[in-house]
Amino acid sequence: MQELSRRRSAPSVTFGAVALLATACGDAGNPSGSPERIEPPDVAKASVQSRELNPQVDGRDLTTLVAGNTAFALNMFNRLRSTSQNVAVGPYSISQAMAMLYAGARGVTELELRSVLGFGVDAARVHPTFNGLDLELQSRNPDIFLRNANQVWLDRGFSPLPEFLDVMTGDYGAPLAVVDFAGDTEAARSTINDWVSEMTEAKISELFPAGSIDGTTVLALTNAMYMDAPWKYTFDASATHPAAFRLLDGSSVMVPMMHFNDFLPSAAGDAWQAVELPYRGDEVSMFVVVPEDLQAFEYSLTPARLDEIIGAIRDGGIHLSMPRFSFRFHASLIEELKALGLDSLSAPDLSGIAPGGLQVQSIEHEAFIEVDEEGTRAAAATGVAIAESHGPTVSADRPFVFFIVDKPTRSVLFLGHVVDPSQ
Repeated sequence: MQELSRRRSAPSVTFGAVALLATACGDAGNPSGSPERIEPPDVAKASVQSRELNPQVDGRDLTTLVAGNTAFALNMFNRLRSTSQNVAVGPYSISQAMAMLYAGARGVTELELRSVLGFGVDAARVHPTFNGLDLELQSRNPDIFLRNANQVWLDRGFSPLPEFLDVMTGDYGAPLAVVDFAGDTEAARSTINDWVSEMTEAKISELFPAGSIDGTTVLALTNAMYMDAPWKYTFDASATHPAAFRLLDGSSVMVPMMHFNDFLPSAAGDAWQAVELPYRGDEVSMFVVVPEDLQAFEYSLTPARLDEIIGAIRDGGIHLSMPRFSFRFHASLIEELKALGLDSLSAPDLSGIAPGGLQVQSIEHEAFIEVDEEGTRAAAATGVAIAESHGPTVSADRPFVFFIVDKPTRSVLFLGHVVDPSQ
């Protein structure tokens, strides 16, 4: 790596089964090219305000919100992690999108969202504090490109409450765009996916897969994040060469392995080793932890233990071997959020968005990460699709009984049951 003035021999750390812990950040404003703010024709007298750029956030609220976000990040990671595939999650993106949904939640749904997402600050301060956090992240070193963009997509004829729209635009900087979910579902889905692709530099091209949005959709809330961060000390590409990467089952594969033989902050603990790879400006870093037992380490990982690992890292010499890698990961989150305690998601109270019944159709998340000798490119996007509710979903996907009844007399004309529709 470059920019190093000291050299000495150091113990060897080889990153085999890697547990990746990266700080995920984003900027507060929507970049140029975002859809123009549009007031839907049926949102009469909606007070669509500009983003609040001076939210006056209490430092304790900021600390509390970040702590809750971290706890949620680890809980969600534990739901999504798999020993059979690489996993990348953008938890800050998920938290932002779900906070936008939280703005319209009431009753039990509001309480469950608050608990699952770890919003420990006063309810009235959640949205201004998210705004303040975004503005804080936007102030990071300009050598690191951080983009964090939010967008509200409204179906023609759907009228959210003005106070909900005020939170979207005022605290999340989310412009309003009108699409025709009912008239041309695929065009609406394509428009949203194209916006996500633009915001993530084409790293995420299909946030909402086919079927996640349909003609009953009336509202979609989206967050897109992108980071392009050069290392403070770039790897020497000429030192990269094929080497064995040991898999969990004991076998190995050959991968391009990067090497570094100078100074990086590092630490070692009980059955783990860690290294910090700072990005240019020293404000954002990637922390990589190599445990002896990946599953046991991830299962026991808590916010307190993460703080302990980061706090233990000190400057020192190190020989680092780390693979060059790039992959993306997609997940539908409704069932994962239910498993974390959001039980009312099947029949949510979203009366803070609009009167009448609304239901959450889908919550989609995708993350991308690419690490090489120069630095890191990472992207994440989260989308919440909301539809008009027509009551609980009933699926006749198992044996059922049927009755044909003359309603005025209640005479049963036919009855039976179906145990195998293929017969």
